[in-house]
Amino acid sequence: MTHTSKPTAKNYPLIADIDNVVPEPATSVVPVPHGTKIPPCSLQMVRWIGGAAPAFDSYPFCFTIPGRNMGDAHYFAKAMKATVCWTMENCFHNVVPEPPTANQPKKRGPPFKHYFKLYFACPRRGYHKAPINSRKAASSRKCGCNARFEITHHIATDTL
Repeated sequence: MTHTSKPTAKNYPLIADIDNVVPEPATSVVPVPHGTKIPPCSLQMVRWIGGAAPAFDSYPFCFTIPGRNMGDAHYFAKAMKATVCWTMENCFHNVVPEPPTANQPKKRGPPFKHYFKLYFACPRRGYHKAPINSRKAASSRKCGCNARFEITHHIATDTL
């Protein structure tokens, strides 16, 4: 499987099971033990320590997911948000025009390559800028993480 920085649509391998790409969630809900009168924690969440982040052979790692509409794209994004609460940065929708008739002028510009594009970025993107004259020390909630992913519905192949 080889990937280039600008792959063509036919080079995208189909990922039939998104669990092969999406990492396992780091937390899970644990049921209250039988016979307990008061739950030990109101959230009953357990964080699993360890494991490895997914590693890809190249950047960007491009692949095709099953589906052909916005609902399927949001389903994949929801699976990705199980591990990291990705922030939706932007969303573009293109309305593909009808082919021009004989008496209509041809539209200028390049043709559209996608129906829609969804951009997601890491919530820790950027750096914290404290207000001027603030007594608070710089926090670590922003660390400059550049991780991101995008979902595109290509017109030529009708795939995500």
